[in-house]
Amino acid sequence: MVECNGKPVAKLSDSPGKTICHDKAFVRALRKAFDLPHIKKAS
Repeated sequence: MVECNGKPVAKLSDSPGKTICHDKAFVRALRKAFDLPHIKKAS
């Protein structure tokens, strides 16, 4: 699922590469709201 009722949704994870969301601005807002660190993607 990538959206619900026209709004973005996200799956957050502390494992690199497992965070899933098509809206990067929404992920940034979630990180800020929940004080989450930026996790680099696995190479």
